[in-house]
Amino acid sequence: LNKQGTPFGFFSQSLDGRVDGFAVLVDINLREAAFSRVMAYLEEGFFLDQYTKTLSVELLTYNGQHRYLCALVVTFTFTEGGQIEIDYSTNTADVQPYFYDRNDKGAERMFNLRVGMEAFFVLLVFLMLLVEVMELVQCVVATGSVTGYFASLWNYIDLTSIALLSVCIAFWGLMLTRFVTFTTLHRYDVYLDNSQAARLLEMGQGGSPLRAFVGMVNDFNTIVNMQVLYVTFHGVNIFLCLLRFLKHCDFQPRMGVVTRTLSRAFLDLVHFFALVAIVLGIYTFLGQIVFGSHVQQFSTLAKASRTVISWSLAGDDR
Repeated sequence: LNKQGTPFGFFSQSLDGRVDGFAVLVDINLREAAFSRVMAYLEEGFFLDQYTKTLSVELLTYNGQHRYLCALVVTFTFTEGGQIEIDYSTNTADVQPYFYDRNDKGAERMFNLRVGMEAFFVLLVFLMLLVEVMELVQCVVATGSVTGYFASLWNYIDLTSIALLSVCIAFWGLMLTRFVTFTTLHRYDVYLDNSQAARLLEMGQGGSPLRAFVGMVNDFNTIVNMQVLYVTFHGVNIFLCLLRFLKHCDFQPRMGVVTRTLSRAFLDLVHFFALVAIVLGIYTFLGQIVFGSHVQQFSTLAKASRTVISWSLAGDDR
């Protein structure tokens, strides 16, 4: 043991975004015999034993054909009853969104079409913002106040939709900068020598390859989180665009039936959804309190709320 009471065969590292501890990176080049030695080494070091509660395995792969990176996280939970519960999550990202084969004329035409459509989209967002500003100015000139403009609920919907579109454009620009600066190696030579008789996990170069690998994974997770926000904003905005479409259909007698019906039933719908939210909230707390100790779907308030909502929408309680 060293002065801190840690066995010399194990090495701790401070890693960005992770709890300090004894992280283990399994080398991709290990053969079966060497991998078995590493696993035996981990068992002897009590990384894995009968008291292990959870084991998380992270794997980052690259699909060269489609140029996608995929981060797979598998969590094994060892329950007190002897069962092993497996939970996993996958996150993918296209880190080369504008790549195309220069020799493929069809791919080049699709690339040019995509760039043109994206430029046209940005121009449309700017024009929509300009139209709303002109409406606000006209209202101020006519009434001397902005109160008339903000008295309409539709204007709030328009401004929210345009703001989300602008945020999505900014997010896409930020993601592109992340894509450009994102780099990874085929292999990270973390350990000094996996074939040595002891101290298999002795790190080379002071642990800098491991820190570089974790930094690369953290960069990819940042891209994925930004991508999730980007998709979420677009999902909300699609609904807002639907409302805006209904608003502009109001001029036509037949198509305006929907908008006039929604406007007249608005207050009733608000009270209905408020009542639904209260009932679902009560059932969420009830499920977590009564069944949280022995049913996984109700073990936390977040899981209980997802379970109650999914059961209410799908009508499937399996």
